[in-house]
Amino acid sequence: MVLAQHFYQLLLQDVDLGFVRPLFEPFYSLIGRPSVDPPVFIKLLLVKHFENITSDRKLRELANLHLGIRSFWGYGLEQPLPWHSSLSRTRQRIPVSVFDTAPAARLLHANRGFVRPKRTRERTHSSH
Repeated sequence: MVLAQHFYQLLLQDVDLGFVRPLFEPFYSLIGRPSVDPPVFIKLLLVKHFENITSDRKLRELANLHLGIRSFWGYGLEQPLPWHSSLSRTRQRIPVSVFDTAPAARLLHANRGFVRPKRTRERTHSSH
């Protein structure tokens, strides 16, 4: 259904995401609700970048309309796409340091806007 010369089809041929699953494995659980597959999560981040999308909701809306994106992610027309909340939870689960360990993942680094470091709340005690 998608032309072989389509940008995302060509990207599938040129990008090897074999490094992703072992890299993300320590942050995934074998029990509980299934998470977004690590290579799919990276593909989601790539599409967000290439399509200049800043919202997970907008990304899902675009993918519902774009066969090339669905195919790139490995989803057929009959398969439901990951919910935006699943993407947010996955992003929160993976530390930014993981993206620093693999040279191919550096283009997804926090200073490029793909991954946001976890913020810690600082508690301040007022003496007044």
